[in-house]
Parts: sequence; C-alpha cells; structure tokens
Amino acid sequence: MITKNRSAPYLLLCLLTLSGVLYLHDLIVADSVTGMRVACCVFILCLALHMTQRPGHPFTLTAAYTGLLGVFHTGLFFQPALGGTFSTLRPTDIIWLNAGSIPAAAYIYSVGQLAFSASTFAVALWRRESPSERITAAPTPSFEKSATVVGSALLIGGLALWFAISLTRGVTILGGSYVNFLSGTGNSKIAYAYLLMGVGLPILATTSGQMRKKLFRVFLAWSAIAFILGLRGEVLIPMTAYLVVRARQRPIKFRAWMAPAAVALLALGALVRTTRVQGLRGAVVNLADVNPLSSLAELGYSIRPLAQVITWQSSSELPVGSGTYTHPVLRALGGHFLNLGLPPASTDPTALNTVVAARVGNIGGSPIAEAFRAGSLPGVILVMVSLGIISGILDARRGGQLFDCLAGGLAFVLFLWVRNTFTPVPLQVGLVLAAVLAVRMAGTANGKRRTVLITSGAPRRAVELRDPVLKFPAQSLVVANNGFLSRSSTADNSRPLVSGGSSTETYVKAGRVFDPPPTSAAGRYRHTPPVPPRQHTSWRDRGGRVVQSLRPIVGVSSGAVSNAGLALAFGILTARILGPTGQGELTVWVTVSSLAVLVLTLGTGTALRVRSRGVPSKSDCAAYAVFTLVAAIVAAALTVAIGLPVHHSSSTGVISAAFLLGFSFMLGRQAGDLLQAAGLTSFSVYSGAVATGVQLLLFAVACLSGHGTVFFALICGSVGYLSQMYFAVHRSRRAGTRPGVRTTTSAVSSLIKIGAPTLGYSVGLLVIQRADRIILAGVLGARSAGIYAAAATLAESIRLVPAAIGQLLFARTAVAQRATGETRHLYKVAATLILGSCAAIIAISGPLVRILFGSQYSGAVPILRGLVIAEIFMGLALLDSRILMGLARTKEVGLISTLLVLIALPTYYLGIKLFGVTGGVISCIVLYAAYAAILWARRRKIDDALGHLSPSPH
Repeated sequence: MITKNRSAPYLLLCLLTLSGVLYLHDLIVADSVTGMRVACCVFILCLALHMTQRPGHPFTLTAAYTGLLGVFHTGLFFQPALGGTFSTLRPTDIIWLNAGSIPAAAYIYSVGQLAFSASTFAVALWRRESPSERITAAPTPSFEKSATVVGSALLIGGLALWFAISLTRGVTILGGSYVNFLSGTGNSKIAYAYLLMGVGLPILATTSGQMRKKLFRVFLAWSAIAFILGLRGEVLIPMTAYLVVRARQRPIKFRAWMAPAAVALLALGALVRTTRVQGLRGAVVNLADVNPLSSLAELGYSIRPLAQVITWQSSSELPVGSGTYTHPVLRALGGHFLNLGLPPASTDPTALNTVVAARVGNIGGSPIAEAFRAGSLPGVILVMVSLGIISGILDARRGGQLFDCLAGGLAFVLFLWVRNTFTPVPLQVGLVLAAVLAVRMAGTANGKRRTVLITSGAPRRAVELRDPVLKFPAQSLVVANNGFLSRSSTADNSRPLVSGGSSTETYVKAGRVFDPPPTSAAGRYRHTPPVPPRQHTSWRDRGGRVVQSLRPIVGVSSGAVSNAGLALAFGILTARILGPTGQGELTVWVTVSSLAVLVLTLGTGTALRVRSRGVPSKSDCAAYAVFTLVAAIVAAALTVAIGLPVHHSSSTGVISAAFLLGFSFMLGRQAGDLLQAAGLTSFSVYSGAVATGVQLLLFAVACLSGHGTVFFALICGSVGYLSQMYFAVHRSRRAGTRPGVRTTTSAVSSLIKIGAPTLGYSVGLLVIQRADRIILAGVLGARSAGIYAAAATLAESIRLVPAAIGQLLFARTAVAQRATGETRHLYKVAATLILGSCAAIIAISGPLVRILFGSQYSGAVPILRGLVIAEIFMGLALLDSRILMGLARTKEVGLISTLLVLIALPTYYLGIKLFGVTGGVISCIVLYAAYAAILWARRRKIDDALGHLSPSPH
C-alpha cells in the first residue's frame, strides 16, 4: 500500500504553485490587493499542507514555522485582501504601506514560503521512515531528572532575570503600558531573560513529571502579565516551541473548541492592543475595535523590513552578499581574538538590524528581508530552502529525549529568527548546544545502557532503556498503536522476556535497527555489547570506493552521452543560423517526422528483439526489411500530410526535403533496432550518434558555404539517418544477421502482433514531450515555436541523467524483480543530479541563452526556466518508468502514457490558446508533474507490495 506520508503530492503541488507565482510576477506586483491576496492564499495553502502532511500529527515543527512566518509577514494583508482597509498601529504607517513596495514584498514572501515548504516535503520524501524509527520510548529516569534540572534552571533563571530588570528599572508591570516598558528596559539585558526562558521551556517539555506541570503553570502566569503589557512574540514563540516538543512526545489532535479559542485569543489580542499605549488604567476600550483581524494585523509588521529593503534596492542599492551570515558566525567563533578585522555587530553594514535601526528605527527583522538584502530573490530561495531542509530533518528524525531537547531548542531559535535577524543566531545555537550537552552529561552519570526485548503487545520491539526503568514488571512494557512505549495494566506474563533471540528478531537502538545481541546470557535483560572501534581508512581508500561506486553511473552509456551532446550542438547551430522563424519551421518538420515514424514502426523493432535468440532468423529479418520499406514510404507521406496544415507556408523544396526526412528517418531507426536484436546494444546507441554527427558536420559545411537554410538542414538530417542505416546494416551483417530472400504476409503480421502492444509508452511519451511545439507553431506561428524550441533544447539536456541511470535501474530491477538498496541509491543519485542540473541551468539561464543562441532569443530565458522546472518531473517520471518496466510492467506504463496523451493534447491547446507561450510552459509543467506523480505512486505501491513478500536484499 502507498505510505500515508503525503510528501510527494504536496511537493508537486508546492512546485506547481511556485512556478505559477514566478510566471505571474508581473500580475502580482502590478496591484497591491492582488499581491496581498496571493500572499494570503500561499500562506493558507502551505499551512494546510504542513498540518495534513502526517495524518494524526498536525502540530509539527514545519507547520509551526510556517504558521509563525505567515502570521508575522501576512497579518497586515488579510483585511485589505478581504476588501477592507489597513489596520495600522500608527497613522504614519500608511506612508510606507502606500510606498509601492508592498506588492513586491508579497511576491517575495510567497516565493520564499513555497521554497521553504517544497524543501521540507523533499526532505520528508527523501528520508522515508520505517516503522521502527517511529517508536518513541518513554523518558528514562536518568535523562528525565537531568532534563528537569536543566530546563527548570533555565526557565526559573529567565523569569527571575526578567522580574529583576523590570522591578529595578521602576517599570510598572501590572497595568503598565507597552511604551513605558520598552523605554524602561530598552538598554538592559532583558533579551537574555527571553532567551533563557525560550531554551528552558522546550527542554522541560521533554519530561513527564509534576515539576514540568508546575513550572508550566508559572510560565502561564507570567504570560498573562506579559500579554497584557503587549509582549506577544515573547510569549507566543516559547509557547510554540514547547507545544512542538510536546507533540513529539504525544500527538496533539485538534478539537472542536480550538478554532473558536483561537478566534477568542485574537479578539483578546485586539482588546489588549488598545491598552498598549496608555496601559490598563488610562485605556478607553471600544468594543468595535475588538476585531480578530486587527490583532492579526498587529502581528504582521515583519513585512515592513522586507518592504524597506525592496525600496532601498529599487534605488540602485546593491546586495551586500554573504557577510550577513558569515560575519556573525565568525564573531561567535572568536573573530575579535583572531584579528579577522570584522566590525562589531553594532556597526556592521552587512547586518540588517544595524542598517534598519540607523535608517528607519527598531522595526525588527525578517529572514526573508535579510536574504533579499544579501542576494536578491535567489538569496531568498537559497536561505528558505536551507531553513526548510533543517526544519525537515528535525521533523523527520524520531529520536529519544536528548534529540527532542535539541530539536526543541533549535525550533525556538528558528521561531525567534522569524521576526529578527541572523546576528544573534550563532550565540543562541551555542546556548542550545550547551544546554543539551548539560542534559547529556548529567543523564549519562546514572545507570548503564540496557537492551530489553518487549514481548507483550504486538509487534515485538526491543528498546534501549536504563536500569531504573525495570522497577516495574518488564512484561508490562508495551508499544501502543501510536508508537509510544507505555505500561499495560493487563500484561501477558505467560510470554517470557528474553535478552537474546533469533536472527530474525528486530532490535531497536535509539530509533534505528541493529543486530540482536548474542543469546548466550540469560536473564531479564543484558548489557549492550560494546561497539567495536571504527577502523580508520586512508583518503586514497575512501576515494577509491567512491570512484568504484560511481563507475557504473559514469560509464553507463558513453554512446548516449555522445548522442545527446551532438544533438545539443546541432540544435544550437540551427537556432543561431536559421533564426527563430527558421528554427520554428525546422522544429515542426522534425517533430512531425518523429511522431509519424514512431507510430508507423508498430513496435516491430521490439518484436524482432523479442523473437531473436542471439541472432535474428533470416525469415524474421526478411519480414522486418519488407515492412520497413513499406512503412518508410507511408511515414514520408504522413510527415508531409501532418506538417503542411501546421506550417503551410513552406516551399516546395522544403516539403520535398521533409518527405525525404521521413523516409530516411524510418530506415535509420529500424536499422538501429536491428542492431539491438543482434545483441549489439552499444553499437545501436552509437548508430544514433553517427546520424547526429553526420547531420552536424554536413550542416556546418553548408553554413560555411552560405547555404544555411531550412531546406539544407532537412537534407543534412536525411543524409545522417541514411548514414545510420548503412552503419547499422554493416555492423549487423558482420555479426551474422542476413535477411532471407522471400517472406510472407503472416511473418510480417506476426511481428506487428507482438510489437504493437508495446507502442503505448514510446508513442505516448513522445506526444507528451513534443506535441506542445506543433500546437504552438500552429497557433502562434513559427517564430514563437522557434524561441520555444531553443529553450527546450537546453532544458532537455537534463534528460541525459535519467536516460543513462535509467538503463542501470532497468537492468538491476529486471534481475532482482524488486527494488533493492542499490536501485534506491541509484534513484537518489539520479534525483540529486537532476535537481543540481536544473538549479545550475536556472542560475545561469540568462547568460547561457545569450552566449549559445544570441540576443534574438532573449525571450527564451523565462521559457527556459519554466521548462527546466518541468524537466525535474520528467526526469523522475523516466526513472520510475524504467523501474516499472524492469518489473515487467511495460503494458501498464504504456497504458498510463496513452491515457495521459488524451489529456495532454487539449491541455496544450487550451493553455497556448488562452495564455500563449506562458500557457504552453505551465501546461508542460502540469502534465509532466501529473505523469511523474502517477508513475511514482504506482511504483511505490508495487514496491510496498513486493516488500511484504520477502525481505529487501542489500
């Protein structure tokens, strides 16, 4: 069955939404209301996705971060988005709200939020949890005591420091105003009090004793005082980190009363808003001001730093670079003592808080604003993806109490950064690590590690515990359905507790499977065997192993690499010489001939390979040759018949050359399949490189002689395919393949009967990949198709990775008849290479198009970026299809591809007809994503079904 983790479809949805936001940039930034509505919709969408990603676990770290980031950045937008007006704290705020940077700020937030969400789903998809990794043992007494001591000390110390500073400064705590509180404590160290409380509270949340409940009530009492004063973030952020940790201990489910309670809290916040300036004594409460959206608007002021940074950069201020992040880290590591020449944080021009305070005042910070000031929009994407990866790893990992302490502390730091800058983050992380280290050192001082096998309850589990846990009967330890270790009042004492076991028993140590201990010792539990010391190896040995593991990937298909490189060079050359209009016309004829030839082969090449036993028989070769000659004539005629309505302005010479192209293309393709039937697969791949190389060489000569036209490009293609046919026939004859003199109709029919059912995948895939260009040429003309084809030429170069590694996946899966550890490793390597290649092409898309194609193709840059996003999905689809075909699911893949064609054709047409080239790109992304999702789901379902039958081989 398919896993309940919904990361894959959610990742696809985030990427689709991100591509839509990027393409609708002009529409979003043109109007403030539109931009704010888009930002609010993105926030609600991402929050809903994160809360429903793991059924039964809505309150995760990533969901909490998304909620805080969205509330603090879009809170001001909800009232205008719903048709109202801005609810501002001060009348002067309307000046910067109407300065014109709000639509751009909404757009940048939307991009950053979607990048964060997509990266978290990618991490969850990458690191698939096994059932044993979802086991969370109850806190052990040793760590229970140390976490209670450390967490209590930090929390009590923070509260004491806060009251000491407030009272010594003469601040009126009860009934005072927010303004007086800030003025009274402005130059103090009260920020350390919030930091101590924020780190101590999540650590305390990992415990289960009465001390946690008592201190939490103390914190709630302080929260009421702070909330009335107007300290909302100082209360909300530690509380959120506490709840995140508690949700890791026991899932927090939503109840019916939570929604009205949240609205009531927002209304209470709006009521407190009226007391922030004058305090409780002088405030005049107007019930009309008790609006939950007004409270939400007050929380949304973190959008102002982003708006200010956009205004500065619009006035030709350059990005400050990576110093925003490297300088605080170096200062935390002792930059002043090492004489690194770093300015102090109070005067560092790369620090956002320093510049904002000097120019505007203390308006807080924002990770999105900081990233945009450091590296514009690519900087925002890079930083938010990094934060998503960190949050996703913390969320996906299910460890013990110590890791929950670390995750809670880091969650607090991440939440605090939402409305601040990166400057204090390294020191905050250092405090978290110190606190976790204190818990670890105090916890390891008590008891020795034990491994017990829980035999009551199902399934059986072995959990690493410590001596004091065994004060109650060991048989009463069970693993509940929710994965938590707990006591059972009805223990099955008839089933013994053993310390050893057979080799088939599963043992869990810190959330990971490990080998069972030996069965020589008896008893209720035994010491865990000592871990053998790690054997040190030289860098040469490690490098040799890396090279050895990459060798099958690098050397999988040198012919495919050569073919792809030559095809890319030929596409670049024709684009530069023929121009957008000529390239569009050439694209139409080449695409039409490819479709005609592929359909008219009727799978006879595949049938010949199936019927061959090393060398094809003479009768089969004779039938194959006769069919090929007839099909070549029909393919030539069909090429002209389909191409003329699309590009009716072609000359007689171009039409004749297209006829010859269709004829020769059929001969060359069938000859290549003949080599595969003879067992010469490598030569079959090289025959394609021969065809492309001859085309490139002849067209280069034609260009040098002044004949760089569409006609000569088609003639060069025809000669290339005829060269491929000659090469293939020559090699097959040397291998002993010779056609018979005579053939029969039944022999041809037999080939067609075997091969026709295999056409679904290849024809469907080609239509999905190429139909957009034919429709684009017919609707918008050859010039638009030429620019689109130039962008597609670069984007499709990414397919070299899945095409090459897909051959290995097919071979390995066909042998094992299931997914193995090696195939999963190859899949991850291929996915990583695809993502890296796409990121590289997007980053240099502008210079790349100008250098390769010239300034006349400048319109291809945004098209290229969109098609590269689509190629991510197509690459994954190609990998999954190869695995499925290796599992003998070729007909199923063909059926999926054929059905998608029925959706692809109207989707391409409507998209291009309504939205032009942009519609074609968006349609391409949607179709590729759907294709990848369907194949991935089918592959995972088959993989899970096979996994229940036999253990996975390594």
